[in-house]
Amino acid sequence: MKEEEKQGLQQKVLEAQLLEQHIKEVQQHLQILRNKSEELTKTVSYLSGLEPINGERKSFSGISSGIFVETSIKNTKEVLVGVGSGVIVRKTLSEAKVMVESQSEEVKKAFAEIEERLEKAISQLGELKTEIGRSQN
Repeated sequence: MKEEEKQGLQQKVLEAQLLEQHIKEVQQHLQILRNKSEELTKTVSYLSGLEPINGERKSFSGISSGIFVETSIKNTKEVLVGVGSGVIVRKTLSEAKVMVESQSEEVKKAFAEIEERLEKAISQLGELKTEIGRSQN
């Protein structure tokens, strides 16, 4: 094998290694988006389950992982929503639900776009490995 061919092969092997690392990172990002999507779906379900109440309803609120306090719910017409940077605003139940559904759609779109890029990267890696295999024979 000529020196130029060796360098070309080494370059392709390096490209394949970098692409494999990129694929792993993209897969991790997809897992994060999958988790976020599940969280948003649960939130929509919880918001849908809040029904108007008369008087008070006893409940338990999580204050930490596995730690709860007993609380009283007096108003389910409005909820407090964190909008970022420590800012919390009041929203009606339906406004909050629409907001979370919108976020969920954005996450699903991002997931689909990133999944498409992942498929392209995997295809590109397959082609590179085929080229490497041919070069070694």
